[in-house]
Amino acid sequence: MVAPTILSLLQSESLDPAYSLLRILTCPHDFSFVRRQVVKTERCAFSEYHVFPGHGMKMVRKDGQPLIFGTAKAKRLYCQRLKPSKLMWTQVSTHDTALASSFLY
Repeated sequence: MVAPTILSLLQSESLDPAYSLLRILTCPHDFSFVRRQVVKTERCAFSEYHVFPGHGMKMVRKDGQPLIFGTAKAKRLYCQRLKPSKLMWTQVSTHDTALASSFLY
């Protein structure tokens, strides 16, 4: 049984902070505050782009390490043993840092 003081606070229409806190704690369907949903993402083993749930491919190496690829292109280039740092479209490419260092001198 809820104490009568809490019931009287809930029935009153005052907007003091204690009432707001009580309202949040007692009513889970009150959307006066925003709830954010967190999506767990993985990183592509080749390009390091985000891979969202339900997307991409998972490959397991001979040593048992699972690798997640965002696209078939990333998987194909990984199997060809190409270096992702030499490709401009990957996030680990050194192209941007090389250009920046050439402009400094």
